[in-house]
Amino acid sequence: MAEKLTAEEISEETGLSPTTIYRRLRAGGVNTRSRGPMAPGRNFEPIIWSANMAYAVGLIAADGCLSTDQRHIHFSSKDREQIENFFIAIDSEHKITTKKSGYSSRKYLNVQFSDARLYRFFNSIGLTPKKSLTIGPLQIPDKFFTDFIRGHLDGDGSIQAVHKGQYKRTPMFRTVFYSYSPDFLVWLRDKIGDLIGIKGQLRSPRLTYARAASQCLWRAIYADPSSIRLSRKWEIANRYIDIHVEEKSTRHDYLSM
Repeated sequence: MAEKLTAEEISEETGLSPTTIYRRLRAGGVNTRSRGPMAPGRNFEPIIWSANMAYAVGLIAADGCLSTDQRHIHFSSKDREQIENFFIAIDSEHKITTKKSGYSSRKYLNVQFSDARLYRFFNSIGLTPKKSLTIGPLQIPDKFFTDFIRGHLDGDGSIQAVHKGQYKRTPMFRTVFYSYSPDFLVWLRDKIGDLIGIKGQLRSPRLTYARAASQCLWRAIYADPSSIRLSRKWEIANRYIDIHVEEKSTRHDYLSM
């Protein structure tokens, strides 16, 4: 600790991922130094793109919200791990509260904080207040696009699989992204097609990738074993990522996460 090493430097020494290092430090009551967004007025340096920041953009595009006051950022999730992943991605921590969904009695974890610098960054790449129906193409560097996809999948996507009954020998699985903005889904489909070379089926509000395409997608977004990811979705993907499949146009029901 006295050497003031970064998580990446500790990772090289120990073999543990930066994500694991952050979690173990915080679990042990060790304060981690924030290298990312600082309070307004204290840091005027531009935010630099990184794998973690691209992941954070994916989460905000899916489950986040920019306030109309041009300062406050909101992020909600039912998974505490997801909230922690968001903190790691932006290299900053904030108070976590609980709120009820506007559509049901289900409770969600919520984070709300003021950061004009980070807000301006999100806004500059295409994220806006009340984005659910209006979000369109985002300015994501190709180098970090798979990190963005992983964040969006963790936030507002699902990996669906069934491996029992008539599908016990040949499991059925797919990957689905959700958005009520057709423009966003068209852009996402085309960008994934250009960079990863797979085709998805678009039926708003869903963009779906079948079995073989899902495997190609997973290999791309999970290529770096130290990358931030939501464990429960990664565990499903990892279970089926190398299974040999032959695509069939068969209707079936899925279990999803």
